[in-house]
Amino acid sequence: MGIVTKYMFIPLLLLIILMGCERTAETIQIAGTLVDSIQKINIEDVTVELYTRKIENGIYSANYDLASSINTSADGRFSFELSNRTWASIKLFFLKEGYFNWEYEIEGDILKRDMGIDEVYNMQAKAWLQFSIKNGSPTDSNDLFDFRLLNAPDNCQECCSSDNNTYLGMLVNEDFICLAIGHQDVIVQWNKIKADVQTGGTDRFFASAFDTTLIEYVY
Repeated sequence: MGIVTKYMFIPLLLLIILMGCERTAETIQIAGTLVDSIQKINIEDVTVELYTRKIENGIYSANYDLASSINTSADGRFSFELSNRTWASIKLFFLKEGYFNWEYEIEGDILKRDMGIDEVYNMQAKAWLQFSIKNGSPTDSNDLFDFRLLNAPDNCQECCSSDNNTYLGMLVNEDFICLAIGHQDVIVQWNKIKADVQTGGTDRFFASAFDTTLIEYVY
């Protein structure tokens, strides 16, 4: 059996000391990539705002404060450095002309557990639908036309609605514009009564992103 000397314990002691002195990272990284969810392309020049909600003296703040703002690079990437402390939560807010703005909330315990995040975030391009509804001759007071969008966007006050649009009577000549999700088919279900004959159907129209698509019905 070999002889153990006190000098053999020095490297082990140094290792224990170094391990005890290891510092926690001072910052955590909040990063990601912005992608057009329909066209599957990375989106550059998106403004990304980072909002933080603090915990002070053990009390969760009710307000979010803007911590930083940057734009995505040519490959759709962004990255923030956030101080490594206990946060109640953070929010990422994404803005770009021609796209629907939206926000993403991350709870503080997820940040602490994962020591930051790096995710892919989807954005949806806007499209505009211009509806033109006219009652063609011969007209009758009992003429009726109604339609609705089967795939209207959810939770968007400016967007085209999935509610029924109903037109009754002789003098119908209406145009209106509303928002939809671009680069996809819009599905319109319609029904009409003309000369006491009822018909109906479902049509598809391609809504080009960043453009206005005319949808016209003359009944």
